[in-house]
Amino acid sequence: MRIPEAGPEEGPKKTRDHFPHWSIAGGERHTAYIAGPTKWIIGHPSDKGSKPCLTWMTKGALPCRFCGLHKEPCQLGYVPVYRASDWKPLCVIVRADERQWLDAVTLHQRVTIARERGDGAPLYIRPCLESEPRYSSTVDYRGYPQEMDHSCLTLWKMPELIAWLLNRVPSDIALSLDAGERPASHSPADPSTSEPGVKPYTAPDPLDGCGDVDASLDRALRRAKQREAERNGQH
Repeated sequence: MRIPEAGPEEGPKKTRDHFPHWSIAGGERHTAYIAGPTKWIIGHPSDKGSKPCLTWMTKGALPCRFCGLHKEPCQLGYVPVYRASDWKPLCVIVRADERQWLDAVTLHQRVTIARERGDGAPLYIRPCLESEPRYSSTVDYRGYPQEMDHSCLTLWKMPELIAWLLNRVPSDIALSLDAGERPASHSPADPSTSEPGVKPYTAPDPLDGCGDVDASLDRALRRAKQREAERNGQH
């Protein structure tokens, strides 16, 4: 008896990478490749996990508990990279001083990520003098800039922020579908409905465990960006 063997086209299909936080200690030095644009926010840095300033991010709609504790906010940048040693997607967090370097880097550029020894030494990123070996991947979506929105929301673990994002667009309420996105009804000849014990396998998204909620969040983020772009174009 032989067990089934999956072909290369089978299994869950990823459409983006998740970028967990890469903690780099003093004295460490690593090589990586830029995976997309840096996500700059106003937030509160912490060794236990930096958080966004909710008052800034929601334009005053939500109170920020860190501001309430008189913790000074600052500009933070979330940089998506592929680690050169194993090409694992990771993200590093930098301060505003690094913006002058990061605004000039390009997709898949080879960079050095390091932190000097000493208390409070900041993380820094600099372009490598040598561009070889260059980054290459057979994964289609890695050929395009990766965005940090979903990874940031996962890192922050702030359900109140996710709820606020979802509620900004009434049609994007969790567990709801837009008209035209509703699944089509099965015909009687469909074996998935005519045979009670047979159901087609649908693999879950390997990055997202909330199904329609994540799809709704995708649409909410896209519409929020579109509205912001329209506002910027009008002024």
